[in-house]
Amino acid sequence: MTLHQLKIFQVVSRHRNITKASKELRISQPSVFKQVKLLEESYKTKLYKKIGRGIELTEQGQLFEREVEEILRRIDSLEKNFRVRSAAPAAGRLMIGASHGLSASLIPSLLANFKKTHPLVQVTLRTKDSLGIERLLTESGGIELGVVTNLSRMADSARLHIEPCRAEEIVFFISTKHVPVKRKKLTLAELARLPLIVKQRSQSKTLDLLKQIEQQGFELNVFMECESAEAVKLAVMKNLGVGVLYRDHLKAEIRRGDLKVLSISDLKPTAIESFIIYNRNRPISPNAQEFLELLRKSQHH
Repeated sequence: MTLHQLKIFQVVSRHRNITKASKELRISQPSVFKQVKLLEESYKTKLYKKIGRGIELTEQGQLFEREVEEILRRIDSLEKNFRVRSAAPAAGRLMIGASHGLSASLIPSLLANFKKTHPLVQVTLRTKDSLGIERLLTESGGIELGVVTNLSRMADSARLHIEPCRAEEIVFFISTKHVPVKRKKLTLAELARLPLIVKQRSQSKTLDLLKQIEQQGFELNVFMECESAEAVKLAVMKNLGVGVLYRDHLKAEIRRGDLKVLSISDLKPTAIESFIIYNRNRPISPNAQEFLELLRKSQHH
């Protein structure tokens, strides 16, 4: 049993629905199901049964729910009462790694929050592909914690602790000043007529998304490939075409009203799951442990 599993069970029991819990937690339905199943195996008891599209807690599940609520309430109280009373800001180092997309979307905002409470900590962020981050952790490459997408087939679960982080949604987006496209919803045929701007070395899920469209008989016009997510956004804001990135890449520009996400008819939402990884055989520092908690909490936002 882990605190992470208890938090997942709390959301599942509140919604009485694994699909809705998955959306709130921003992790895949199989991952949610797996974590609840692990709890059942740990306590050798049935916590819920499937009813139609939802679930119903068993009698034991209802008792478990009340205990979990109390545990999490007490933990929340501990955090509020004792973190605030910390005598002095922690110092030291935090060395983490992340795959390319996450280094530009999720990690910067979490590091900004971390630095507010740890101003004296020296932070190092290593950016590589997912396999590169795995190697840094297993080969003593100087990082304590990694966040990756596309876990490699070589991922060594005997040496690496692996847990789901979030589902990173891939979206099409456009400048709000783009004259030819005033609507937020397009058909696949309309999308195929527009120039696309993509990031080089795009995640395989992005390529899968484009192939999914082409398999429906539409020939896409990949107009430009950029080296970074920032370059993709800049090109889109210059009205050069439609971009394809993680939704989290676009938060600031959407808030400012510079960009808008397009809804595409007859196209299933596409997301890529991210994972938190660290070396099972090496203890992680208090700074890394606190950043790990920030990562876990990010699932709920």
